[in-house]
Amino acid sequence: MLENLASTIKQTKLKPYDQYGISYWNVHSDSFMRGYSLLVGGRNFFDPNIHKVRSLTYIRTPTMEKAWGELSKLEHDTFLKIILGAEPIDSFDQFVEEWKEQGGDQVTVEVLQPIIIAKEHHECDTINSIRHS
Repeated sequence: MLENLASTIKQTKLKPYDQYGISYWNVHSDSFMRGYSLLVGGRNFFDPNIHKVRSLTYIRTPTMEKAWGELSKLEHDTFLKIILGAEPIDSFDQFVEEWKEQGGDQVTVEVLQPIIIAKEHHECDTINSIRHS
């Protein structure tokens, strides 16, 4: 795998190797998109100045199972309208209210419940260390 990655970079990256601007890449190479994404897109994973936020849980709750499709659609549609200028930025506040009413508040309660229980049972050292790292 490493050999394949090195080959991809060699085919696409032009000198000087420490410059990542688009003019230092062989954009006509079949491997350009992969090589560029590896070195430029992936560099954020190694940037010590980026504060990584880890999720405390990855559970799927009963309300998520029922309402997530509609909640996601509401989010997507609202964000797209704001980005395209079809809705003002202030419409975000209305989105939040609708999201909460359509099940978002219940999802939040269900996600927090196991975290609160773990904290009550002093099983949250990992949670605290994640929050403060």
